[in-house]
Amino acid sequence: MSVGFSRDRWTEYIRKKVAKGDYSAIVMTQETDVWAENEYGETIADGEAGVDDAEAIQNALNSLTPNRSWKEKVVLKGDFVINSSILIPSYTILDCREAQLKLPSGADYPILKNKNYGDFDEEIEIVGGVFDGNNNVVDRGLIDFKGGSDVGKHVTNIKVIGGYFKNVKKDGDNGRGVWLMPATKCTVAYCRFENCGVAVDITGTHGYGNKIIYNTIKDTQAGAIVVGLSHGTKVIGNYISYAGKHGISVDSGHEVIITNNDIRNPTEHGIALFTSINDAPEEGLIADNQIRNAGKSGIWIGPSPYCNIENNRVYNSGEYGINVQGNSRGSQIIGNKVMSSGYDGIRLHDAHNSVIEGNICLNNGQAGSGYSGIHLEDYANGCVIVGNRCYDDQDTKTQDYGISVEGSCTYVRIKGNICRGNKTANYNITSSGIVICDAIKYTSLPAEGIEIGDIIYYYDGTNDLIAVWNGSEWVTK
Repeated sequence: MSVGFSRDRWTEYIRKKVAKGDYSAIVMTQETDVWAENEYGETIADGEAGVDDAEAIQNALNSLTPNRSWKEKVVLKGDFVINSSILIPSYTILDCREAQLKLPSGADYPILKNKNYGDFDEEIEIVGGVFDGNNNVVDRGLIDFKGGSDVGKHVTNIKVIGGYFKNVKKDGDNGRGVWLMPATKCTVAYCRFENCGVAVDITGTHGYGNKIIYNTIKDTQAGAIVVGLSHGTKVIGNYISYAGKHGISVDSGHEVIITNNDIRNPTEHGIALFTSINDAPEEGLIADNQIRNAGKSGIWIGPSPYCNIENNRVYNSGEYGINVQGNSRGSQIIGNKVMSSGYDGIRLHDAHNSVIEGNICLNNGQAGSGYSGIHLEDYANGCVIVGNRCYDDQDTKTQDYGISVEGSCTYVRIKGNICRGNKTANYNITSSGIVICDAIKYTSLPAEGIEIGDIIYYYDGTNDLIAVWNGSEWVTK
């Protein structure tokens, strides 16, 4: 990048590109030299390129105003070999837009860490840059910011914007592109990740308000985006392809918003909400995502109460399109299109008082027989299935049933759905509980209705009748 320039000419060239006062310090490489200067052109550090790069960058950071409450900027220009982790203090902008930071072969340490590692740091921005792990197993992540576990000791207001992270291998908890833990009000945005163990991991003890937005992630060896015990996190507008586990996973984070992501070919679930620490994610929103070719379920919830799953497009999942289970009560599954899943399009198990409304479930059951567009089984009590379209339009049909209710489900209402063209039957209602369906003809009356005015079709062996529940008995007409 500096061929034909002497060091003095290179310095002059850089100064013309960066206005005086735009930075507090600048670190540059040119051929065999690495050096750092302050905004007045005074030398802070001087050394051999490829050997002293990390030391020069650290000296530039150490030259900033101590104990400041305003941000100061350090600019990096050139290709740097990072022979030790660089510690970033609070209230710092590290501008890497014209820099590549690469680990030497065999290095197992992060490129960047926060200065008070394991304790509170805040207001740090990492802007741009290429961060290359050189195919090493890196301890924790290429960027590893770690706060304290107590609330108020988290790393806070950290921004990682526009960087390119690549070539870091996973081994246990190691091998991330960016790891912020515990984190509050942090942002990872507009970054690119390739060939990382995990791309982004924001986790910790009751952190909140974090954002993972508009990143491009390809070829992770494990999950692409991991959120753990971080409340109110927003995961928006990311493109994820070929994740080695889940595309997006949330472990025990409440009120998480996952919207407008494009997830393709994850080995396991496209989006997964679950808990490993007895603190189930509640009141999440999963909306307007597109998920294709998940190895297992497109969307997998359990246990995660009171979640809204809305307007997603889930195609060609190896198992279920949308799978809600494990005491995920009060879910609302609305307006999704689920197509060509291996098993059921939408499945609920142990998901009380949920609403399944306005979904399209098409051509599911690709992996075997007995599967449905919508399937409720054991303990999916008090659910409403209304206004869905469940059909099979293939020449060789695979979706056995449009809507199926089995096991011990009770007080289930099925109303106003359109089921047609399914392989075996449009409805399969075999539950031992109370199920009221307005689209099938009963040959024996249910034990009771759900509420006064329930209407069903009834054949008494001689006549086709309508039966109305009056609160104590069925009245036939």
